[in-house]
Amino acid sequence: YHQQTVRQLMSAATTRQRAVNEQQFREAEQRLWESAGANPTERRVDLPGERINVRVQELGEGPPTVFLHGGPGASGAVWAYLAARLSQVRCILVDRPGTGLSDAYPIRHHAELRPHSERFLAELLDALEIDRAHVVGSSHGSYMALAAALRHPDRFGGMVHMGCPGFIEGMKASAIDRLVLWPGMARLFSLLPASEGELKKASRRLGHGPSLDADRIPQEFFDWAIALMRHTPTMREELGLMARLGSIRGFYPSLTIRDEELATLRSPTLLYWGTLDPYGGEEVARRLASVMPDARLVLREDSGHLPWFDDPAHAAATTGEFLTAVGQHT
Repeated sequence: YHQQTVRQLMSAATTRQRAVNEQQFREAEQRLWESAGANPTERRVDLPGERINVRVQELGEGPPTVFLHGGPGASGAVWAYLAARLSQVRCILVDRPGTGLSDAYPIRHHAELRPHSERFLAELLDALEIDRAHVVGSSHGSYMALAAALRHPDRFGGMVHMGCPGFIEGMKASAIDRLVLWPGMARLFSLLPASEGELKKASRRLGHGPSLDADRIPQEFFDWAIALMRHTPTMREELGLMARLGSIRGFYPSLTIRDEELATLRSPTLLYWGTLDPYGGEEVARRLASVMPDARLVLREDSGHLPWFDDPAHAAATTGEFLTAVGQHT
């Protein structure tokens, strides 16, 4: 009886702490959206096939456009400064499984990643009662979008990839990625305290040094990112997932989406790419654009892996123009 009472008390304390943490995260996220000049709506979406519940934030009106972020250290609101400027589309910002306020990934083995990615977007569209949508992706989110579009080509219109997609031919794993893949290192990294200094160092490694030096990334973004890492399980879940996707030799080659697959992609595609992207530079960008049958490449000088950070107004104008043109020809 005593042990049962202790367990109940501990469970209640954990529940209260989670509520406090979520509130602190939400407050930082609200300040981020205020700095972007937008106020999205929010809802929870059940995906019974995947057995998870995900959080979706929406703003704008027009053709439905799903935004899938990369990671680790991101959730749907990482798109705030881009989405707030895209008034011509309905922006649907998803906390990928395991990030933000969404349930964790049901993935326990690297071979499950691609099948999950192929199902996730299609099931999300079903849950939102959307037959067909555009997709904007970054890094891991771009990988999910490509996998889904290759499996379900009729569900997707235009695709925009912000920076080098994950697990394409030519993508380079960073030194930090390789370190996380060493046994035990993912857990160690997840326990390190988040700080603005470390976050800015990571941003420089991603190619955003010029923007940091010019003070182009608002303080509210860094405050939000720190709250995400401190008050949600995002880093633990994302780093744990990464550890399952490779070994000390690097990411498993079986994850790679091959060029011959991408040559069959039916979606018109915009590649919006920073020349300082450490995962794949200009050579990778031009090769990818030549492989895809209907791709347009926009290269941005002095821009990194998350290129909308460096000039959200230009990124939004280019993306909006592209998606509008796609809509007129479909």
